[in-house]
Amino acid sequence: SLSYIVYVACFEDGTVDVIDGNTHAVFKSILVGPRPTYVGINHLTNRVYVVTYGDGYLVEIDGGNDVRTRSVKSARGAFGLAVNEALNRVYVTNRDLQSVTTIDTDSMTRIDGQTVRPDTRDPVPYGIGFNPINKRLYVTYEKYDQLVKVAVYQAGTGGLTRIDTLTIPNGGKDAPGVLGVNPTTGHIFIPNPAYNSVTVIDSTNNTIRYDIPLGGEPFGVDVDPITNEAFVVTKSSHQLWMIPD
Repeated sequence: SLSYIVYVACFEDGTVDVIDGNTHAVFKSILVGPRPTYVGINHLTNRVYVVTYGDGYLVEIDGGNDVRTRSVKSARGAFGLAVNEALNRVYVTNRDLQSVTTIDTDSMTRIDGQTVRPDTRDPVPYGIGFNPINKRLYVTYEKYDQLVKVAVYQAGTGGLTRIDTLTIPNGGKDAPGVLGVNPTTGHIFIPNPAYNSVTVIDSTNNTIRYDIPLGGEPFGVDVDPITNEAFVVTKSSHQLWMIPD
């Protein structure tokens, strides 16, 4: 039978829980560090990555035996992450230092020359998503005390090249660290908690296709690229929404 594993970052416990997707039972809890936030997976190498906000590290877990293996310092306030499987890299948003760092997961080292800042005036980055088809990275960041901007980068071996900037509805100051990416359609889903909507970006031409009203404070989002469905949870209305892509 097929085996489905779910990894959950437990912020207060400093652990990542491993759940059997068939039985829905927690069968392991991995100590990773203070205040883990978001989890990303490199399916090609079977490595799981989690950001620990409390000490600013990126931690690696071996998906074969669910053991913590290596870690590397990203920066103070490390928050969100996106995985580039083709280059074996992980991009991390650092809220407190207003930057995005690139981690080489072959050597598990930070590539200091490839750190970028989304803007020149206090650009606090939050959510991040990577489209593996066209190799573009999307970073939401705070501008003028509102989360209303998206920085678009082309990712390559030489680093991140800024190619566009988009304006989205207000995300406030409480936003997720991971964006929804559908590589099948090329759509990027960005929740806007302060505006009660989800913005859909077409990553082929970096245009906003839709702004979809949802329940109170849309926050977490994930996409099933096989069924072309996006799933969004809303914080204040306590709902799960499905958006057919």
